[in-house]
Amino acid sequence: MGDSEKNTFAKFFTRKNLTKTYLIIVLLSLFGYAVLGSQSRRDNLLFDAIYRFATVPREIRDVITNLFETNYQMELVPNEFSNMDQFKDIVNNTSLDIEGVKIRTADFETEKSTNWRVIVGLFKIDGKQQHAILTLSPDNEIDHILIIKDEIINSENMYGGSQFIHGYTILNDNSIIFSRDDQPGTYRIDSCGELIWKSDTLLHHAIYPDEQENNLWGLQGIGFGKIDTRTGAEVITVSPEKLIAANQEISLFDIKRVDDDTLGQNNRYIPFGLYQDPLHFNDIEPLPAALADKFPMFEVGDLLMSARSLNLIAVIDPNTFKLKWYNIGNVKRQHDPDWGADGKITVFDNRMGEEYSRIISIDPSTQEIETLVDGAEYDFYSRVRGKHHVDAKGNIFITSSMQGRFFEVDNQGRVTLEILVTAPDFDNMNFVVSDAVIFTSEYTPFAGENVCSN
Repeated sequence: MGDSEKNTFAKFFTRKNLTKTYLIIVLLSLFGYAVLGSQSRRDNLLFDAIYRFATVPREIRDVITNLFETNYQMELVPNEFSNMDQFKDIVNNTSLDIEGVKIRTADFETEKSTNWRVIVGLFKIDGKQQHAILTLSPDNEIDHILIIKDEIINSENMYGGSQFIHGYTILNDNSIIFSRDDQPGTYRIDSCGELIWKSDTLLHHAIYPDEQENNLWGLQGIGFGKIDTRTGAEVITVSPEKLIAANQEISLFDIKRVDDDTLGQNNRYIPFGLYQDPLHFNDIEPLPAALADKFPMFEVGDLLMSARSLNLIAVIDPNTFKLKWYNIGNVKRQHDPDWGADGKITVFDNRMGEEYSRIISIDPSTQEIETLVDGAEYDFYSRVRGKHHVDAKGNIFITSSMQGRFFEVDNQGRVTLEILVTAPDFDNMNFVVSDAVIFTSEYTPFAGENVCSN
């Protein structure tokens, strides 16, 4: 080492510089601790400010991503399917032009379906990407397209956020309630796509009306709540803390709590915090009166819920928020538990990080688990998101969101229908799909004099 190098080395390791270096390390350590702590102490303004400051680089990255890449980057997934030659363009009976929706039906004789289906997602319509709701007839042809208009979907679009429709329901008057990932508010539009109201309260993942359609239940922040169907006004919000307080006799909803060991003090009680997103509720569905006799353990309106972070399915009293029933650890990062007509609860079990997803049923009286759709048999895997619907005959219509795929498995385990929503402007990519609902022939969605035709 030369004299100049030695001098430079010596100058750096002066008491003053070492002190500065030490202080920087300490400050960075404290900052890191504060960021971690702020995830569970977001009620503290200082910690909340630190957390938001720490996430600025991520927000800048997302803004740049949206500026230089497609606005729909978060709604694209690779097309995993090599058998595209077996699919054909779906028949479209509307005046709108739609590209990229491919369909494959059974090559064996099946009983003719009387079901109507409604699918939701991003599609290429009239030459551009548009969020829309498609109605498919029992002949598996597009009968109606309701476009979520740009002036609604982009009215408060935030850079760095997803516009994915993640939570929607169709009311008896054919109006639609929906919300979007990472975007503010919940919307109600009429059957022509015109805005009825926008609520500042964001209900996400799943939205379900109560029996009279007076209120809408949904996931809200890291808790859940409901809003008024007529106005969108907030009715009630239930935080994780409120849920924990209502269930003191069982330590279930506070599994992801943050406690201080207080070594040397042996404190009997100090306030606790929660890790970020301690429950990740992703579904909430009140028990309908039509199925109440199938579930004698529960009452009409009881809330069937999914807490993804806990691998938990639970039923909660909608008034007291007391836990009535639960099943934990038999699913992995699941979505969409549904009340079944046979008295069992069916679940979309994502099995995040495994090779395949599955659809299972749980008997609430015995806790017995049955696999209804084994993903290994159908190359079925959606790491996140996903929905399913079981019709009266036991056929299961599955939304494999992260494959851009809808498919139906009949009560004999055969695939009778498969739909891929490809992204025509992107090489070998599909659009992420939101949801699909089955309607019986007794109720045809978007029918009647007040429905806009296309």
